[in-house]
Amino acid sequence: MNSVIESGRIRKRRGSHLLQDGAEDEGEAVYEMRFLDESAMQEMLDLQELVVHHLPVPEIFRQHDRSYLQELFRRGQSAERSALGVTTRKSLIAYSIIGFPGLARDNLGRDIGLPERELEKVAHLQAAMVHPAYRGNGLQRKMAALH
Repeated sequence: MNSVIESGRIRKRRGSHLLQDGAEDEGEAVYEMRFLDESAMQEMLDLQELVVHHLPVPEIFRQHDRSYLQELFRRGQSAERSALGVTTRKSLIAYSIIGFPGLARDNLGRDIGLPERELEKVAHLQAAMVHPAYRGNGLQRKMAALH
């Protein structure tokens, strides 16, 4: 993983049986946010599985498989795509993948009729996962702002 972009303290849900990192039931955790690399791939898949398992209707979420993440990291962090992650005690608790399609045919700005000159301002949120024990801390919003 890369250098820390942001760090601080966040609330965690007290008594959560979902905490993976052995954290005490103290109501707070120290977190670090950084760009992710290929070494985080298995943690991303594990977190995705946990989050989807706890959705009220799991079928509404299209999961990304290992090959999608491998392609993401094969291309590397670039102007086209990036992945951010949030960890506590070395456990991944949130991540966000965002893409910047530019003028590509699959730019969703075309679907809503954006003029050609505006298409380079479009970003596609491709995935956002937050561990159920850490929801309500604005992590998804923070990651989107940092992208």
